[in-house]
Amino acid sequence: MKDALTCLLIFTLILAVAGTIIALAWYFGVELPIQHAALHAPTNFFHPYGPI
Repeated sequence: MKDALTCLLIFTLILAVAGTIIALAWYFGVELPIQHAALHAPTNFFHPYGPI
């Protein structure tokens, strides 16, 4: 019984570490570039005929 629980614990720890690595890779590889591409700072633009 103890051996089965030890194997289950090791299996869940491996899944947790793998999930964390996949989530971090997805965040830095996909989500972060999308956030940076979507970030548009407002610009001050002078129009000689007033606001449009």
